[in-house]
Amino acid sequence: MINEVSKRLWAIESTWNSMSDIDREQEIDAVWAFLKAYFSKTHGVDLLVKNKRLLESFKEGYASTRWHGNFPGGLWHHSILVTLKAITFVPIFHNICTLDISDVVTAAILHDIGKLGLLDNSGRIIKPHYVAVKGDPDKITYNKSIMLSHAELSAHNYSILSGDKFSFDVHNAIFFHDGAYVDGFKRAVQGNETPLMLAIHWADMFVARILKI
Repeated sequence: MINEVSKRLWAIESTWNSMSDIDREQEIDAVWAFLKAYFSKTHGVDLLVKNKRLLESFKEGYASTRWHGNFPGGLWHHSILVTLKAITFVPIFHNICTLDISDVVTAAILHDIGKLGLLDNSGRIIKPHYVAVKGDPDKITYNKSIMLSHAELSAHNYSILSGDKFSFDVHNAIFFHDGAYVDGFKRAVQGNETPLMLAIHWADMFVARILKI
């Protein structure tokens, strides 16, 4: 399965920039179908499959205001590809520790769920993270009424959506997925990062900074 993920990711990485928007949507849909087939019992995938409201919001969300994924659906593209990339890191830790692939998939696919905004336990958006720029509705900016970073929001949303399937490891990997870019990171975990934190951080940085997705 890891080999198939690697092949899919390599194909996407090598052709993404030359794909049309339609081809990209079809590719993301194919990867989502693949994830559902292999990880249907994984909490993160199961949560999105069962919560259509949350899934539709995800598929319409922005990944950023002006960098990677700055378009409706950019958040979904980014999250799907971060999940693929994170899975490929699992073998790196094989001889050191056991990295639960279910936790990897859950943390990866939900790592930016805070970019939707503040959610209630049904997945409804109470306050959006991004709002339209006044006088220019085609552009978005941060909602200043929310005082949390997107990583803090993501961890919060995971906490209230996960219920009895809550995992501290997954929560912390989501909370610190920006690594040293997070205020307080050096005080909190630097030097004590878990394999799951590193896998999500590496995957996120690669997809956002290298692939620009």
